[in-house]
Amino acid sequence: MSTIEELGQELRCWRLRQRLSQPEVAERWGVSRYSILRVEKGKYVGQDMLYLIGSRLTTALREEAGIQ
Repeated sequence: MSTIEELGQELRCWRLRQRLSQPEVAERWGVSRYSILRVEKGKYVGQDMLYLIGSRLTTALREEAGIQ
């Protein structure tokens, strides 16, 4: 499994735990819904977008776990 696929799976799991739709996550994070969709499917979206989504997801997971 590639890193992109792993990121996509983690993003989808987090999003569903938060009971958020793809458009809601996209709006909160300032990215397109299409980017969220592509990452969740393990598709490449560009290095800058992968970094942005990865960093936003890391922050969200840390907040969910109560880690500052």
